[in-house]
Amino acid sequence: MADEPKGEARRPRDPALENATWKPPHWDPADVTAVKACAEGRASPEQQKRAMAYIVNTICGMQDWAYRPGVNDRDTNIGLGFATKGTGVQSFYTNSTAKQVEIAHVASAVNWLKFSGSATGVLSRIEPEGSDTNAGLLITGKGTGRVAWNVSHISAGATAGTNGAPPAQVSGYLQMLLSPNVAIRVPYYNA
Repeated sequence: MADEPKGEARRPRDPALENATWKPPHWDPADVTAVKACAEGRASPEQQKRAMAYIVNTICGMQDWAYRPGVNDRDTNIGLGFATKGTGVQSFYTNSTAKQVEIAHVASAVNWLKFSGSATGVLSRIEPEGSDTNAGLLITGKGTGRVAWNVSHISAGATAGTNGAPPAQVSGYLQMLLSPNVAIRVPYYNA
């Protein structure tokens, strides 16, 4: 092993340079052998799997980030968007094959969902955004499946006649759409 040059400090590796677009992707001899065997029509099943995994994941970067911010980027706030071609859907998987979320294509969509986290003591949000002034939100089950609410933390409301007092005045209604033309309203009260 050659000695380090004297008087010169070893420079730290720059992640931006390690992943620079002009650099070829990392490869092992087995990757090259597998791709070459596929091109020649003599690849074993294992080589076919390795070649496809290398082409799709390493060269095409299917499971890689679309953007990697570097330490010296001049912009402070940089967004990240994902797009499909045509009417293709966006799917998100865990453990490579277990689909967890799918975003369907809607032609000429002008409204969308916005997801917001929260600070301590504040509710997280799922809300419609877009060009419509009033945009509703539909939550529906599949087939005869139901939509369940976690009510374990909802306290009981006032009961008529408790201590001789009438219940509080209705503050508003929670409206549930059972079908396009059938809705029910559940009253709610201020605490």
